[in-house]
Amino acid sequence: QADLIISGTQTSAIPPTIDPADLVKVRALSGVDAVAAETAEPAKIGGVAGYVGAFDDVAAATTILKVDVTGGSFTDLGSTKFAVDDGTANKQRWSLGQTVTAQFSRGGPRQLSVGAIYKGSQGVSGIVVPWSVATAAFRTAATSQAYVKLKPGASATAVKKQIDTILADSPEVNVLTRAEWVGNLTQIFGLVLTIVQVLLGVAVLAAVLGIVNTLVLSVLERTRELGMLRAIGLRRGQTMRMVT
Repeated sequence: QADLIISGTQTSAIPPTIDPADLVKVRALSGVDAVAAETAEPAKIGGVAGYVGAFDDVAAATTILKVDVTGGSFTDLGSTKFAVDDGTANKQRWSLGQTVTAQFSRGGPRQLSVGAIYKGSQGVSGIVVPWSVATAAFRTAATSQAYVKLKPGASATAVKKQIDTILADSPEVNVLTRAEWVGNLTQIFGLVLTIVQVLLGVAVLAAVLGIVNTLVLSVLERTRELGMLRAIGLRRGQTMRMVT
């Protein structure tokens, strides 16, 4: 449900981050209704290694990303619970209230319990820990992506220009409309499809040349045979049909 997305182009193992001060300014804009910024980094939860995410405003994330909670509370995790999507919970056989050991980039092992189970989607999936855990145990709690929901009637173009001004000192981070963001994500698929089409065209051209070459040789090698058939009475139309 985001109208604008703030993110950076990841060119290394560590994605560019958004200045927290810039997020404060974005939230203060008159046309902005809510902002949900997220961060993610590798961790080991219950002995399973993978990326773990966190939102600085869980309530906004629940609305903007349309989180469908099936058990527990996604917005009230405190500092000792985490949320997990139903697919991961089923795979790991985790149930609501179950306690597992979590190891993050900083600090020692922590005991966290399953505080919420939600339906995974393209917007959010996997394990989500409270922001307090992220700030204390992540390598950095700086967010790498933010979803902006505008107030009814607000101009996305106007707000985007305002956010561009705010992000002027962070050239590695930019703001995109939802359509532009989706276009960037699908750009690689368009490139792959173009390459496949070019290769398919080359293959078709090679096949056509091979077939034409075979047919031409078949006719040229039978010149005397065709001449003999014509001499004993085969009409021109019959010859053409035979060759065809």
